[in-house]
Parts: sequence; structure tokens; C-alpha cells
Amino acid sequence: MSARHELHDRIPEIFRVEGTIPDFLRAARKSRIPKRPWKTGTAGSLFCGFRRCRHSTAAPDTGGVQGERMRIAITGATGFVGAAAARCAVERGHALVRILRPGSPHHGPADVTADLADTDLLSEIAREVDTVIHCAASENPAFLALSKAASEALIRGLPKGGRFAMQGGSMVFGDTGYEPLASPQFRPPELLEDRAEFEREILNAARADISTRIVYGSFIYGGEGAAIPAAIIHAAMEREAALFFGRGDQVWSSAHVSDFGALLVDAVEHEMRENVCLFAAGRAIQMKPVADILGQVLGVPSRPVCSEAEARLFGPFAGALTINQHFSSETARERFRWCPEISDDGAAIVRGLTRQASRTML
Repeated sequence: MSARHELHDRIPEIFRVEGTIPDFLRAARKSRIPKRPWKTGTAGSLFCGFRRCRHSTAAPDTGGVQGERMRIAITGATGFVGAAAARCAVERGHALVRILRPGSPHHGPADVTADLADTDLLSEIAREVDTVIHCAASENPAFLALSKAASEALIRGLPKGGRFAMQGGSMVFGDTGYEPLASPQFRPPELLEDRAEFEREILNAARADISTRIVYGSFIYGGEGAAIPAAIIHAAMEREAALFFGRGDQVWSSAHVSDFGALLVDAVEHEMRENVCLFAAGRAIQMKPVADILGQVLGVPSRPVCSEAEARLFGPFAGALTINQHFSSETARERFRWCPEISDDGAAIVRGLTRQASRTML
């Protein structure tokens, strides 16, 4: 078996530095990836020496209803995130209603076909369930208006006491800095102002008899649908180099897609009336080590982006990858009982990135 194929079982000894944030940054900037960086061992600090978010050991909020069987409708249930949420819902014993786009194959008697533009039908579907998880997504700017109308229709149709959750993109909070933010404020770049306004409206839903939650993820990995790793891989294939922006010391919260989907289900299982933002934040990573790992798998060097043409290879993520996206998952863990099975494991990030890059070469 080649060394490349063994990468998913090995852990890079990269940035194993403990201490304060400034100490870590000074050490990281002096680090160089050795010719043979792969070494069997435990994950340790993996990419970041940043202090992990410390969570209270107090008893969790007891307002949840985990264990109660609900009827959950999920849009985008065949997509990257939606499929993860659907699997989790079924595993926990909930009755799943998958809202599928026209032309999608049905796999169960509860699957329903509905165009997101058909708001009357969406409201009718919502009336027959307890909760809705809205995971339908698209990078097409025109999709935002469609998603907004669909969300309003689903919320309008929910019965009294219903719960609505949706996935959000953390870029609406702007640059977080290096320390994890627990209660960030919307500070979107100009291109995302409409998205931020839409999410504010969701959190301030006109109906007082339902609750709404938005679950945010930053660096989501764990499959071919992982958009940011895919963008880095695409750029690497085009330029024969795994690219990162600046020094590559941007800090992002990572989460495996399965844990992200689980938090979406956690969000609707909890009967707390407060409308909240939740963050699926596991290990903190940096962009240069991510590029180093993907470069190792693809057999290319890693280096900084050197031109506007190279930046454009990242599409809508070009601006995002120049800033920090580091969040605290304290509320998710303590009040909504989010217990990520994968996202706190640094080795899992290496395996996930390695598998995604390896599949690209097949």
C-alpha cells in the first residue's frame, strides 16, 4: 500500500504548541512542514495550539424533550447537510418527512415532492408535522429569495408549539478574530447583507407560539459535499499547488457533517421558547495546515495565493478564506445537549480531508 493511501490513518505533527494565543502564533509562523511530516500517534493539538473552548460542568438545561418522538419535515433531505440531519432524526426514532424537489426519487411512503416556490403546499406540509428543518441550499444568489419565501411559508404552516430550524452560513458574522465568539453580532460583508437580514427575520419570527433556531457551521467536512475543502482541492488541481491566503493562520471552527446534522435535530428537540443561534464548533483549525494535508494527498506543494486569478479559483469562498471564523459551541453543548461524536477529534479531520482529496484523484 502506498504512503498516500495510508495518510488517513496518520496524524501530522503540525503546530503542537501549547500556551497563549500570541505564543502559539509566533511558533506557528516559524514552523515549517518537514519533508516527512506524517507520523503515527495521537491527535494531540493537531492543527491549532489554541485553547479549546471550556464548557461548564454544570447540569444541562432540563427544558429539552429529547426522546420524545416527533414528526419532522426536512427540506434538502438528499443534500450534504440535509441527509445528515435526516439520518440522525431516523436514528433517534422520529418520523421523517423528506420534502424533495420535483424529479427526485422517493424512498419512503412519507416522502413528498414540493417545489420551494409552491408556498401554499409547503404550509400545508408544515401543518401536518411538529417541526421543520430547512436544509435546502444553493450557491446561486437568486436562491435566497426562494429560501426566504419557503421559510416564511413553513413557519406560517407550523402548528402551535412547532419548532423551525435551518442551517446558516457563519460568514454573516464577519471576522471573529482568533478567540472563539460565544454571542457574535451580525456584521456581514456587503454581499451578504441580504442573507443576514433574512436570518434576523427568522430569529424574530412574527409568530410568538413557535420557536426558531439557526445552526451555523464554518468549516464542515466529512464528504464530497464539503464545499470549502472542495474549493481548495479544485484550486490545487488547477494550479498544481494547495493554496491558502496570506500566512494561512486564519482560524476556523470545524465540524463533521454528521455532528452538524445532529445539532439541527437537537435544535428542534428542545422545547425552549427562546429563538437562538447555535454553532456547530468542534476543533479549531488553520488554513495552512489544511492546505498542507490536501497537498500531501494530491502530491503537490502548498503555498500562498499569489494573484487575483488564483483567488478567483475559490469562487464565493475567496473572501471568506482571508478571515477568521472561530465560534464557541457552549450554548449548543450546555443548553441543547449537543454531544459531537467526531468533531472534537483532530484525527477525524485528517481522515475526512484525506478521503475527500483521494476521491478526487480517482
